[in-house]
Amino acid sequence: SPLRSVLSFIASVDAVDDGTPAGAVRFTLTSANADLPLLCGAPQALILSHEYDSELLPNAPSGTGPFRVDELVPGQYIRFIRNESYWAAAEILLQEVLHIYTPSFDDRAAALSAGEVDLLPDISGK
Repeated sequence: SPLRSVLSFIASVDAVDDGTPAGAVRFTLTSANADLPLLCGAPQALILSHEYDSELLPNAPSGTGPFRVDELVPGQYIRFIRNESYWAAAEILLQEVLHIYTPSFDDRAAALSAGEVDLLPDISGK
């Protein structure tokens, strides 16, 4: 795994079977690390079934969070819709999230100024 050295502080990950929600896991660490949630959420840290075909990932993404992929147009956009099977589905207030691929910072900034988008990642001080 590309993140093996970055996640080396994780001693083990074990399934929890004590009445917690299905799919819960317990991390045992060699030392405290406040970045654990951020690192585990990185795309490189996906936990996939051993049966998962790595050729499918770019064309048929999988997810278990509050949203699931509804439509993917590579290089243009990805549409997520609320995942009704998510353990806290009742708390999800949005019906969908549309991630639009816009490589130019100037185009992203113009879209935000025009009210065409609600959020931008990586906003610079320009």
